[in-house]
Parts: sequence; C-alpha cells; structure tokens
Amino acid sequence: MAGEILLYHYPFSPYGNRALTGLILKKLNFYSVNQPDVMPRPDLSSIGIQYRRIPVMVIGRDVYADTSLMLSTLERIHGSSDSTPEGSESFIAELTKLGTTKIFPLAVQLMPTEFMTEKFVKDRKSLWPSLFDVEKMKKNRPIYLEKMREFLKQVEEKYAPKSENQQWILPGQHPTFADLNLGWTLKWALYQLRLKKEEGMRETDFPHLYRWLSRYAEHCKRGEKELKRELKGDEAKEMILNSKAEYQPVEHYEKESISIGTPVQIFATDCRDIHPQSGKIVAINQRETVIDLGNGLRMHHPRNGFKVVPEPNQSKL
Repeated sequence: MAGEILLYHYPFSPYGNRALTGLILKKLNFYSVNQPDVMPRPDLSSIGIQYRRIPVMVIGRDVYADTSLMLSTLERIHGSSDSTPEGSESFIAELTKLGTTKIFPLAVQLMPTEFMTEKFVKDRKSLWPSLFDVEKMKKNRPIYLEKMREFLKQVEEKYAPKSENQQWILPGQHPTFADLNLGWTLKWALYQLRLKKEEGMRETDFPHLYRWLSRYAEHCKRGEKELKRELKGDEAKEMILNSKAEYQPVEHYEKESISIGTPVQIFATDCRDIHPQSGKIVAINQRETVIDLGNGLRMHHPRNGFKVVPEPNQSKL
C-alpha cells in the first residue's frame, strides 16, 4: 500500500505546479501543504528535511525530491499507459527538454520586477549568485522577449494541436505528460508572469498555442478543485510520522562505492553547496539514491543532478 500523497509547495512555484499537474493527470487525490516561497520552511524541517527546494512530495513514508523523480515514481506506482502512451517516450522527452532547459530558464529572466522582492532575490542569490541580476535582466529584456517569441513560434508550428478534432498534443481524449512537460512552463510564463500581454506574444499571434494552453489550464483548474485537499503543517507532520504505509521497494546496486548504512550528505549540483540533506544510505541505483532520515522516513533523490558524499566526519570510502 503506497499511502497518502502530500505535496509541499507554494502557489507561484512553477515546479510545484508541474508536480501538482502530474497528480491531476494521474487522477490521484492528494494533500496540499502550502509553504513560504523563501527559507526557512519549518514544516519541512520538522519532519527531518534539510533539502531546500520546492516542491517536496511525500507518499506514505517515502519523501521525494525533484519533479522528474516524482513524476516517474507516480508512473511506476500507478502505471504509465494513460500519461505516457506506448511509443511516445522519446517525443515526450523532447518536449521535456524544451520546457525545462530552454523555455523555463528564459522565463526566469523575464520575471516582472514587482515579483522580485528584496527577500526573494536575496534567497535565490544564496543558491545562484549570478542568476537574479535585476539590472541585467532589465537591460536584456528585449533580447529575452525575442528569444521567447522564437520558442512560442516553435510550439505554435510544431507541437500545438491544429485540428478542431484534436484537443491535446498527442491524439486522445485526455492530456498526457506531453501536455504537462510543455504546459507547466508556458502556463507559468504566459499567465503568471503575464508575458501574454507583451507585443508579439498575444493570443492573436499564436492562436493554436493559446487554444491548447487555455484548455490545459482549465483541465488543471478542474482537477485541482476535485482532487486537492488542504493540510496545515502540523497536521501533515502527524499524518506522515504516524503513517503505517510500506516503504516503496528499491534495489541497491552492489557495485556502488558507498555501502548501505553509510551516513551521507546529498547536494544539488546546479547551485551552491548549501542545505545538504543528511541521512544513511538505504539504496543507490541508476535511478535514485535513498536515505534513511532516522525518523521512520526515507528520502529519494534522483542520481541525475545530485551528488552524494560521506558525512564530513566519516572516513573516505
């Protein structure tokens, strides 16, 4: 039995919305635990989480970092035929790359200045010192807008459904992870960052894109209303720490250099080495690293994008 699903996130978080939409497309009931958009996050630290990124997903007594691992785990537990139809894997990977490595980083550079409070910028600069340069963002905004228009043109011409008989990127009656892995970042950029008001980026410029994105956003809205329930931090803590759910099965590769039981720290590799997650190795395989948090919970990090090192006071293995 997998146990209850809880999602720690905040409404403006683009990756939080990616994970939330994954739950909606899988038609899974879940609890939402709203978090601050900057550190500290006492709700998470109270259950042993030092990892500072949002979102964090809990399934029973298993904690998941990074939306890529969350989505693949949901498919592993609940099946993938509805979200990733057979034969569509490489195409969805193509859309994922476009959304996460092209459109999203550009959208970050186009955040309106009113969204970037002093507290928010200070927090993000602690991770990415050179990323949130407000003056540079203002200066280069025309260049960034032109690049975004090029991406929107690509989506309009290559991916957005054109036929009135096709509602989603892949043929079928329901959205799939093809829609999710492109829709989450475009919804954030065009609607939440209000880029749809910019010259040359309006509905009249990209009618097929907006028709599909509006349908996607409405589907997400209906699904959230149907499937999401709110929990406060103390309620979530009680539910998680008292869960009797079985741990998710995980395989350990014996050839790994760090053995089971070793105290380690896990760092994200795309930012400064702060807020590492500590725990003892339960398993390492090609997909993920699983650690015991010492409070009855296990935490999963993907291998890609994270490094695992022995605790500083441990001898080098």
